Amino acid sequence: MSGRRDRRLHGLSHEHHHALVLARRARLAEERGASDPEALWEDIQKEFARSILPHFVVEEERMLPPLRARGEGALVERTLRDHEELRRLIASSKPRLREFGEALFRHVRLEESELFDRAEERLTDAELDALERARPVIRRARGGAIPLASRSSANETRALARSLEDAHREIDPRRKRE
Repeated sequence: MSGRRDRRLHGLSHEHHHALVLARRARLAEERGASDPEALWEDIQKEFARSILPHFVVEEERMLPPLRARGEGALVERTLRDHEELRRLIASSKPRLREFGEALFRHVRLEESELFDRAEERLTDAELDALERARPVIRRARGGAIPLASRSSANETRALARSLEDAHREIDPRRKRE
C-alpha cells in the first residue's frame, strides 16, 4: 500500500489507537503491580464492551465475509481466532492483564499491517462505503456498547449483529427484511 489508509477505514484505524492504549494500560499495570487489579480489570472489561466489541461486530459482519469470498480465508480465520481469544480472555473473572494486553497489541498489529491492507486492495468501493457507514449505526443501535454480561462468543456476536437488522437497513435501505 501507499502508506496512506483509505479514508473509509480511518474510523476503524482510529479505534485501534484506543485499543493500543488499553493494551498498554493492561500490560503496564501487570508489570508495575496495580494496587487494585480487580477494579482495573473491571474497568478494562467495560472499555472492551464499549469500544472493542462493536469494532469486532463491524469487522465480522462487513469486512470479513467479502474478504473470505475473495480468497482471503486464512487471514479471515486468523482474525476470527484473535477475536475469540480476546473474548475468552476478557470474560475471565480473574484479571489477566498482561495476557490480555499482549494479545490485544498483537491483534491490532495484525489488522493494521495485514487485514486493512487487504481490505483496501480487495473490497469494492461499495463495500468500503458500507463498512464506514456501519460503525456509527451499530454503536448507536447498541447505545455505544455491547454488554459483556453474556461474555459474547463469536457466534453470539454474529447473532447480535443479525439482531441489528434495522440498523443495517438504515445503512443500506435496499436491504430486505428477513
